Amino acid sequence: MGSLAIVLTSGIASAQTISSPLGLGGLNANVIANGFTSAGLNTPIDGTDVLYDSSYATVHGITGGALQTSTAFTNSSGVLYVLPAAGANNGLLINSTSPLTLTFASAGDVSTLYLLGTSSGAPLLTFTLLFAGGIDSAPISASFPDWYSVTSGPGDVNGLGRVGTVGLATDVYDPTGGNNFSLYTVALPIPVADQSLTLEGVSIALDPADTSGSAVVLAASASPVPEPTPLLLAAAGVGLLAVLRRRS
Repeated sequence: MGSLAIVLTSGIASAQTISSPLGLGGLNANVIANGFTSAGLNTPIDGTDVLYDSSYATVHGITGGALQTSTAFTNSSGVLYVLPAAGANNGLLINSTSPLTLTFASAGDVSTLYLLGTSSGAPLLTFTLLFAGGIDSAPISASFPDWYSVTSGPGDVNGLGRVGTVGLATDVYDPTGGNNFSLYTVALPIPVADQSLTLEGVSIALDPADTSGSAVVLAASASPVPEPTPLLLAAAGVGLLAVLRRRS
């Protein structure tokens, strides 16, 4: 049996990470086939196809293209993700203009939110950051590249195979041509004015002007708000002392 490993940008989590993985709530689709159920029970990402894990590859004699589920990895920018497990809802599938909400466990104060996902057709998405106290950000527009794109460059996870859910089409994996699928990062910087707020989730919808495709989010990670450095604290103290002296 050949290697079942996908190609990751850096392979494993390292000490050079800039973010921490987030626990996700609100997942609405099982987009990863495993070896214990029919792929026809999964929800297709692009209308016909889903990813598969190593157990599916083993059962069906596939020697590559499996998603390394429940595995941590760091992308080339230092963003640490944990890939989802198969067997239950493991993605937020966005295919309409009605917003869907992805909630986070203990995100806290965040400077940048990172979402790992892919799309069919690279539709424009509208992201709205959701903070504690019912405070929402202004809408943010961004897209995940198409999962079969050969023009957007390497993704964070590359070399993924697929299996069809409609009529259980032949498994597709191309170990030589590189015609496989990728997952990508969308980075959403938190406005400085909002970085003191607790990030609780994000709502995502297709932009009303671009409804021809779909997208799926599989993992999330967040960079914390940087702690003030001693130099900045000292400068702040000097400034406060100067104000007090002027008032005295």
